[in-house]
Amino acid sequence: MDRELQLAEHYLSSGLLHQALESLRRVLSLNPEDALAHALLASCLIRLKRPSAALHEAQLALGLAPESSASHSALGAALWANRRNAPALEHLQTAVALDPENAGHRLALASFFRSQGRRVEQQAQLDVARTLDPDSPDVIAATGDAALDRGDTAAAAELADEALRLEPEHIDALTLMGRVKLRLGDTRAAREHAVWALRADAQDTGALHLMAEIKARESPVLGLWWRYNTWLSERGSTGMVIVLMGAFLTYRVVTQVLEDRGANDLAQLVDYAWLGMCVYSWTAPARFRKSLEREIESVALREDF
Repeated sequence: MDRELQLAEHYLSSGLLHQALESLRRVLSLNPEDALAHALLASCLIRLKRPSAALHEAQLALGLAPESSASHSALGAALWANRRNAPALEHLQTAVALDPENAGHRLALASFFRSQGRRVEQQAQLDVARTLDPDSPDVIAATGDAALDRGDTAAAAELADEALRLEPEHIDALTLMGRVKLRLGDTRAAREHAVWALRADAQDTGALHLMAEIKARESPVLGLWWRYNTWLSERGSTGMVIVLMGAFLTYRVVTQVLEDRGANDLAQLVDYAWLGMCVYSWTAPARFRKSLEREIESVALREDF
């Protein structure tokens, strides 16, 4: 059973989710009370887009081994997948407290902080994980993602290259390099890396998101929004507020000055332009989400076929 569990972990890290699922089912058929197998199964089900089933397995794992860091980490990830962020954070932090030398738990917590825009806490966990496991492609790729999120394209490229030297088919590293290429305007290379990542795991969220970003970047309708959103995201949550408030204040000052000078028609044109920008900024994300959903649906159809 130990060998079967190791095999399942290997399949999970390689993106071979259905093979991992079968290995874990074999383990649980022999020992239904194996907490680690339930925890790994929860991780597998999350990546297979089955959050409710993942939560059930993670709860079983914690019930069987309430002091296991793996059980808490699995439950935290499952709760997060079910959009229950407050208890998810509690269990992810408990996993780190129970096993502070585990780089994987640190990485999971960093990923959660990234999703919440808490970059300082994210980087703190990544720094510890990098110290604990400096040669882990998972940790290196996640550190590269953080660098790219803050606009440091050069550092992200170096980290992606380092991770790919260690593991040439690492999905997160391939996706990271694709994102780097996209930021540099090389959509052809970005698409190649997205395809390589999807060949390893056709349901990988990061790779699918990258493919949707490429299409948005090339779209005459979404291209402008993609560039603006990318630039704005690099500012962080505080920077976003400052930029948006600054834009609004500038708009109000310009219209007021034009009205004071009697240029009411021009002021009205500025009003229309501002309204158009607002409508565009509201509708573009919805268009992007639809594009991402189409990518996911096309993968599901290919797998069903």
